[in-house]
Amino acid sequence: MPLNSITIILFGYLMLLDVVSGTAIDVMHIDKKACSFDIYHLNEYDLMQLEWDGRQLPSYCKMSFIGRSLTESLNSYDVCVEALTYDINKCDFMLTYYSNNRQMGSYSCKDDLPPKICAGEEKYLDISFRAETSSTSSVTLLVTATLRKEVNMVMVYVAISMGVLVGTAGVFVVLCLLCRRRNRQSNQGMVIQRTTPITGTSTIIPAVPLSQPYIQTGPDLNPAQQAPLMLQHTIPVSPPMYSESLSDKTTLPQSQLKI
Repeated sequence: MPLNSITIILFGYLMLLDVVSGTAIDVMHIDKKACSFDIYHLNEYDLMQLEWDGRQLPSYCKMSFIGRSLTESLNSYDVCVEALTYDINKCDFMLTYYSNNRQMGSYSCKDDLPPKICAGEEKYLDISFRAETSSTSSVTLLVTATLRKEVNMVMVYVAISMGVLVGTAGVFVVLCLLCRRRNRQSNQGMVIQRTTPITGTSTIIPAVPLSQPYIQTGPDLNPAQQAPLMLQHTIPVSPPMYSESLSDKTTLPQSQLKI
């Protein structure tokens, strides 16, 4: 089957795929403008087709691709490149694939159709062209991004909210425990201060033994047994009031009067 027929069939298949799945195909011609080492973001709905028609290229011609979603930033992709056509008739051409600056394959005029190569999850896929002179060669490459891990952002937001709530509750509980412990320590300190006895020196006055009357012991009395103390309270009598009146009979006796 002629090469042109194969190309037409592949283009028809890609157009059918575009209609059915709603993907978008961007066609980029490899020329001096395309060799500015731009980084292109692809997702599961994007297809980028690179076409080189044999024209001369700058000494450094490289472009980079990575999988990115416009709505779901946490989605993960594999970026792959596949050669649709590879017709090289001049050996000054070189096609090289890289993944994060690591060479994954290099192809020239002596090689057949290059295999499909994927850069891996969250890795850059770099494609380098070299064509020192113009020729009738042609190359068509298809770059795709395959969804590897889809992350539901609603669930992510819910999980983050739950984590924030749990963390806030934990901090609140810790603060309550610290406050309760501090209050308990303060109360214990107040109780200790209030219940601490006041220590001081006390003076003990020895008791003076009282004189006891003599009690005669008899045969019916126990010598070791003492009679109970009888304390007599005497009421002091104030002295009579002194009077200088001679008519008072109680002043002086008659013998002491002087005539």
